[in-house]
Amino acid sequence: MKSAHIVAFWSGKFNAAQQNYPVHEQELLAIVESLKRLAAEKGVTASQLALAWVIAQDTVPIPGTKRRRWLEENAAAAAITLSEDDLTAIDTASPPGITAGARNTTQGLASTNR
Repeated sequence: MKSAHIVAFWSGKFNAAQQNYPVHEQELLAIVESLKRLAAEKGVTASQLALAWVIAQDTVPIPGTKRRRWLEENAAAAAITLSEDDLTAIDTASPPGITAGARNTTQGLASTNR
């Protein structure tokens, strides 16, 4: 999953297409709520937590934004240090691969390329 999708997923900012992933909505929402709680415990936003996690994977995230406010919020994620316990908690809340799967539901695929 690309970093932009991880940030959207963790922050709960789904677009219409992402909301139709064939993973049960309640499972997705439970993961999002767990990650929001972890972010709140650290005093950061879920988006900042996601960006800090991407940085901790030795990857440089390049989030897009239109507003200075979000740019400043995103940039602040670089100052967040995640401990091994934080990384374990994140992996427990959202294990690698948990959101992997088909991009569309069977119904969505049926309506593609008509």
